[in-house]
Amino acid sequence: MRERVHPLVFWPLALVVMIGGAVLLAAPVHDALLDLGLLSLPDDPVEANVKHNKDFLKVFRRLLLGALAVPFFYWFRPWRGGLLGYGLRPVRPRLRWMVRPFLVMTAALLAVLAWQLAMGWLTWEEPLRGGKFAGRIVRYAAAGLLIGCIEEWFFRGWMGAFAARLHGPRLAVIMPALAYAVVHAFRPTTLNRAVDHSASGALDALGGWLAFLFDVKAFGPACVGLFLFALLLTALYRRSGSLWPAIGAHAAAIMMLFSYGALTERDPARTWAGTRLLYDGPVVWVMLGLAAWWLWPRGAGRADPDSAAPTAAPAGSSGK
Repeated sequence: MRERVHPLVFWPLALVVMIGGAVLLAAPVHDALLDLGLLSLPDDPVEANVKHNKDFLKVFRRLLLGALAVPFFYWFRPWRGGLLGYGLRPVRPRLRWMVRPFLVMTAALLAVLAWQLAMGWLTWEEPLRGGKFAGRIVRYAAAGLLIGCIEEWFFRGWMGAFAARLHGPRLAVIMPALAYAVVHAFRPTTLNRAVDHSASGALDALGGWLAFLFDVKAFGPACVGLFLFALLLTALYRRSGSLWPAIGAHAAAIMMLFSYGALTERDPARTWAGTRLLYDGPVVWVMLGLAAWWLWPRGAGRADPDSAAPTAAPAGSSGK
């Protein structure tokens, strides 16, 4: 049996290697995708520059997340308990459990959008592009289901069980919710400048994302909304003992937030109620907080997801 590498040695080294690899590969991978036709640029030079920069940041972000997943899977080996564990076990009513939160979340966000239309912060586009909206709905509903499965399995399922074993039930709620909010600081739209399409540009983007993460004024409101949304998803998980309701609500939120802009225009970009993100203002904060409080299981007989989590090796073990 091979001796385990100490975590204080493994993790710093792994992070340096993985992040460095993502930085070095960002430009070559982006250029390769362009050459293969998997990325395209509009004819307008200004729009082309904007999209070129956004695509580069998307490629770098995905490489970064993928690189960081490598040491995670190597060290923790979550498949030992079964990848369908941690709240994703097949259950008989899973379709109904997923569809109902999906429809409720969609209706709630439609109500928020209707209120913002009434306030005059949103106006209908002229002409209305129904075809573009329909395309977005289908595309982002599918993307929402995929992202919902991955993120709910990781944050609510695996990380929640890991934190419960290591730190107890309270931090098992707070740590995954905070981690979920922090990850969303690393997005192309959070950078307000262009970067070089090179390794130095990728490092510049990484520095910009880290600066944005600690900018309370810029990221604070969105961080609060994401944290409360994570609490709502946790409440759905703990109430049912399954991740499928949280996946449904998560997918609906992604679908609506990324689709409604095809039909509307926003002016001004920021109001006291937030921005186009919707969750970075007090109105949605209150809705999320009340929904999480109402759904949170209190009495006996509620499903306990932690008790259903698959048996795993001790926390922090490499399994060697």
